[in-house]
Amino acid sequence: GRYMFTVDLNGNIVSAKGIALNKNSLKLLAGGSETLTVSYVGNTSGTVTWSSNNEKITVSNGKVEVASDATGTAKITATCGSYTATCDVTVVKKITSISAAAILVGQGQTKQIVVTTNPAENVEDITYSYEVTANTSNASVDSTTGIVTGTTIGNATVTITGTTASGETKTTTCAITVTEKQAQILDDVYTGI
Repeated sequence: GRYMFTVDLNGNIVSAKGIALNKNSLKLLAGGSETLTVSYVGNTSGTVTWSSNNEKITVSNGKVEVASDATGTAKITATCGSYTATCDVTVVKKITSISAAAILVGQGQTKQIVVTTNPAENVEDITYSYEVTANTSNASVDSTTGIVTGTTIGNATVTITGTTASGETKTTTCAITVTEKQAQILDDVYTGI
């Protein structure tokens, strides 16, 4: 938001006035909605008016509503007197599935699982959890980062569970092959004569 500050002769803030929104940005699915709330800073008071710069993403009394055929972005503006606060809204797509390519990791080494969403771009937020679900003695995985450590030569399976911002659960598996320790590939290439 935009604030007005009163400072004393030493530069210390004595009081502040203005408004703020509970969120500066939102990701919403087409057809979705969420309500923004205004906080008054200092002794600011008055009626808040709302506006949107996209006719397919409307706002009334703080409730942002996205039309079912909306795409793109909008800037929602709350105004109270000379004070304003804004929230950037992005229309995102619902994730229909997730997948992960098989990985090869050396014994005692680590590798990151890369999860791909379908669709691949401009999608709702998703949080992943990872668990070794087959041949657990051959590999371990960090449950939040998806970094696999090869422990014993052989195969393992990691199950990945994704929870979307809209509350849906998506799962997939990642085949892990643990081999002998791999040589490290360096950025510098040595060429002999």
